[in-house]
Amino acid sequence: MIIVCYNSVMTLKRMVLSIIFILLILLLASCLINSSLNEITEHTQIPTEAPTLSPVLSTANPTQAPEPSTTPTEKPQPVPVRFSILAAGDVMAHGDNLKSAFNPSTGEYSFIENYIHVKSIVEEADLAICNLETVTAGSSSNYTSYPRFNTPAAILDGLKYAGFDVLVTANNHSLDRGEIGILKTLDEIHSRDILTTGSYAEPDVNYLTTEIKDKSVSILAYTQHLNGNLPLLPDDKYYMINQMNKESIISDIGNASSHSELVIVYLHWGNEYTRGTEEWQPEYAHALIEAGADVILGTHPHVVRPDEIYLKDGEPKYIIYSMGNYISNFIRQDNRTNAIYTEDGVMIKLNFVLDSEGIPHIESVVPIPTWPYKYTNETGIHYEIIPVVDTDLIVHDVPYADEQAKDSYRRTMESLTGFNLYN
Repeated sequence: MIIVCYNSVMTLKRMVLSIIFILLILLLASCLINSSLNEITEHTQIPTEAPTLSPVLSTANPTQAPEPSTTPTEKPQPVPVRFSILAAGDVMAHGDNLKSAFNPSTGEYSFIENYIHVKSIVEEADLAICNLETVTAGSSSNYTSYPRFNTPAAILDGLKYAGFDVLVTANNHSLDRGEIGILKTLDEIHSRDILTTGSYAEPDVNYLTTEIKDKSVSILAYTQHLNGNLPLLPDDKYYMINQMNKESIISDIGNASSHSELVIVYLHWGNEYTRGTEEWQPEYAHALIEAGADVILGTHPHVVRPDEIYLKDGEPKYIIYSMGNYISNFIRQDNRTNAIYTEDGVMIKLNFVLDSEGIPHIESVVPIPTWPYKYTNETGIHYEIIPVVDTDLIVHDVPYADEQAKDSYRRTMESLTGFNLYN
C-alpha cells in the first residue's frame, strides 16, 4: 500500500509541473505578442475618420494650376470721341423752283422732292447747316423770285425733312422784305425747331452757340452784301443783320472762343460767278483763323471756289471760299459768265476728333459734290439734288442725270482738295 501511494504522489507532481510549464509558455507568448503590437502601433497612424477628397483631386485627369504670367495686362484704351458737321451752300427759290413746288390741285407747296437723294447724307451728320438765301414773309407779301425773294414757308419743311439743324440767315437777300421779313422768317424757322444764325430779333447776342456731344460750338454768320436794302431797317435796328466788318468779327470770335471749343464762321462774300478768290479774301480769312476761328465757310458767288488748309500753330484749320449753289434754277443756258459752273455745288463734311483734354480737332474734310437734276414730265417741273460720293457708282437711274452729275463732280473737284489728317 505504501508503494502504491508513492507512485501516485510522483505522478501527481509531474502533472502539476507540466501544467505550470505550459502556463509559463503561454504567458511568455502573450508578452511577445503584446510587445509586437505596441511596436506596430508606434510606427503606424490610424485615422479616426475617413479622409474627404477634393473635387479637383478626384477627377480622372487633374489639371495643373497655371503659373502666373510675367507679362503685365494692358489697360483697354478709351474709344476716341468723334463728331461731324455738314455744311452746304445757297438754298434759293427762283421762278421754276416755285412752279415745281406748287401743287395746283391742293394749292399748297412742297419742296421735299428736292432732298430725297441727299437726306441720308445730311441726317448722318451730328449737325447740318446751309444758307437760306430767301425770306419767308408770308403770302400777303406775295411769293416772288429774283430780285426780291419771298418763298413759302414750306421751303423750311423741305430743309427740316432733309435733316438740317441750322440755317444761316445773313445774306444779300435777308432784307428783301425789310424788318418784317426778318422777323417772320425767324418765327417760321424757330417754330420748326431749327436754329438760326446771322439775323436776330433782339440785340442781345449776334451768334449761335449750340452743343454737339457735350461740346460747345459757336456758329457766326455775316454778309458783305445787302443789295442796297439796309435803308429798309430803322437806324436803331441794324443789329438785326450781321454785316461783314473784320474788327467786329474778330471781336465776336474772341467772345465765342471764350466759352466754345469750336468756332465756325459763315461768310456771304465775294463776286458772283467767278471761280477764283478775290485778292483780299485769303488775308481776311487767315486773320479770322488767327483770331480763333476753326472753320470758314463761304457762300454767295454761286459757283464752287477753292478750299485750303491753314495751319495755326501747327493745327489745321479749314477754309472754303464758296460752296456754290445747293438748290436754285441757275443753269448752263443762262446768259452769264461761267453759267455751267452755277449748276455745281458741294456739301462739306467736317469730321472732328476730341483729344485727351476734350478739345476737338479736324480729322478730315470730305467734299461731296452735288448737282441739281431738273426735268419735266406730265406732272410738271421737278428738281432733285444728286450727291456724287463715288464716280464709279451709278448715282441716278436716269442715264442723263447720272452722266451730268458725274461731270459736275469733275468740275467741282478741280477746285477742291479736302483734308485727311492721316494722308
